[in-house]
Amino acid sequence: MKKEAKKLHSLYEEVYTKGKETHFLKYSGGKMLSDAHQKTLDWLKSKQLSISKALDFGCGEADFLGHLPAGTDCTGIDFSEVALNNAKKRYPHIHLIHGDTTELDAFHGQMDAVFSFGVLEHTPDPLDTFGRLMRCLSDEGMLFISCPSFLNVRGVIWMTLLLLWDVPMSLSDKHYLTPRTFRKWAKLSGADMIEAFSTEQAVAQGERFREDMQKRLTNALRDANMDHSRVEACISWFEENLADYPTNSYSGAEMTYIFHKKIAPIQ
Repeated sequence: MKKEAKKLHSLYEEVYTKGKETHFLKYSGGKMLSDAHQKTLDWLKSKQLSISKALDFGCGEADFLGHLPAGTDCTGIDFSEVALNNAKKRYPHIHLIHGDTTELDAFHGQMDAVFSFGVLEHTPDPLDTFGRLMRCLSDEGMLFISCPSFLNVRGVIWMTLLLLWDVPMSLSDKHYLTPRTFRKWAKLSGADMIEAFSTEQAVAQGERFREDMQKRLTNALRDANMDHSRVEACISWFEENLADYPTNSYSGAEMTYIFHKKIAPIQ
């Protein structure tokens, strides 16, 4: 497990050295925030929620924390020194910590809001990480988690490859989490999942489907020493028929889940 952690650390050091927009499609075009980040900010604004203390686990360059309302006491944790050094230059007011899940223990019961975008699918024990994040919340605190969604055309392709031939979407993705997974975990943690929504519809089964799948499918099959000569034919068939697949609040490429420590939905 330590070997896998070192590989993931090296990957993210490289990503943030080159620039996150060169690795992640969701940041292409110079975007500082992903669609999941922006929709979460919009959700918070729509609910007119006041956040005094916020924690982002896996904060990267802390751009999300940097877009929270002025006056919010923000803390970010990440294991990439490069990302944190970049964040310090841009957001000197944010408290930044280099570390892993063990750093969460110092924040038990302190946070009004805890965020973790695109992290749990990479961790050795995502249920343990989920529990640690929940324990950071104050009595009225909320937890926001995002991870890839596979309840879409892209997901059908990837889960078939994974479950039949052990071909993952990427070598760093270890878990394929769904709304059912998080409802179960919330119940185990004495919490309530009050909302879930997806973003990146264009990547999952829209105009950016080809761009995403061309690179991912070719690389994944090549890494698995499998024939990738028919990737183009596969993409073309799905691309031609994308418009006839249903779309809904779960069909985007990334899901965001919102949890409340107390079993009481927000009106």
